[in-house]
Amino acid sequence: MKVLHVITTIEFGGAENQLKVLVREQITSGLEVHVVYLKGKPELEDLLKQSGATTHGFLMGESFLSQIVLLKKFTQTFDGVVHAHLPRAELLSALAIRNRSLIVSRHNSEKFFPGSPNILSKILSRFVEKRSNSVICISNAVRNYMFEINELSDHRKVSVIHYGYDREFNENQSTTKHFNHNSLTIGTVGRLVNQKDYPTLLKAFKQYLDSHPESQLLIVGEGKLREDLEHLAQQLEISHKVFWYGKTNKVYEVMQSMDIFVLASRYEGFGLVLLEAIQAQLPVIAANNSAIPEVLGLDSQGLFETGDPYDLYMKLQLFTKAQNRLSLSLQQQQRLDCFNPTVMSRSIENIYKKGTLES
Repeated sequence: MKVLHVITTIEFGGAENQLKVLVREQITSGLEVHVVYLKGKPELEDLLKQSGATTHGFLMGESFLSQIVLLKKFTQTFDGVVHAHLPRAELLSALAIRNRSLIVSRHNSEKFFPGSPNILSKILSRFVEKRSNSVICISNAVRNYMFEINELSDHRKVSVIHYGYDREFNENQSTTKHFNHNSLTIGTVGRLVNQKDYPTLLKAFKQYLDSHPESQLLIVGEGKLREDLEHLAQQLEISHKVFWYGKTNKVYEVMQSMDIFVLASRYEGFGLVLLEAIQAQLPVIAANNSAIPEVLGLDSQGLFETGDPYDLYMKLQLFTKAQNRLSLSLQQQQRLDCFNPTVMSRSIENIYKKGTLES
């Protein structure tokens, strides 16, 4: 079987990194895999090629209308399934592809086109749904949200298939964490955007620092809110203890310098970074919303009230104790069995086979 993945970018990011995992699993199972990307830096291209995929950048730099024409021409001679990821790529594929199996994946717990009028986002989302054979949501939270805002309507087309963890994330790396530090490094990884709710993390860390002045906060990522967040850290008088690492593709290595991982997001479609933190044997504290409890478990001790700095502070206090951090980490590592990448890939392949029969 051949599969063509169409994705907006192959820059480092949650959906993009998960595509890398899926491609690797699909090639291992014998599929012929191609990847077409629309824009951005081809940061994952070498890794995709090393996995055995063929990448195509012929849509780069073209207008959206030209991309429709070019993709239509390309797929006319492509005998296989087309699998689109992220809104721009989904819409492009829905417009360009006829008379073949089209599968789309929804990766975010937000409307199809954020920033656009609700009615326009709904129309575009429903159009893509109508043109596709199947819609894969990466979590129950994404599926429920899409139906709640009426951007999906056909329950028969929609399946939930969770992300799979990256087997190579910590391959050939030492993963033994030591839980006897008195000086703790609290860390997080993510874009510096409103969704990630860094103010709640900074305010909680302020309270924690008052009783644990030897601690520090490591923030890994970049984004448009960097200056505003640095200013907030100055107002809270914690700048000397907050370290801004910037963007990196060496996430595992950076995580090895952390003692506790925190994700304060207001919502997540899945939160692939949670699996990465668990693989790095970090105890994870995260906001209790959207898909996060699907990943960590509904009864996880690491969940705190979304947007509540005091509740996050209390969790940090609880897991200051080394034994508590070790216990939480071991419990969360058991969750990895729920996100086996081979199971994820086989479930998606079954969707392909069903779509091929129906197209």
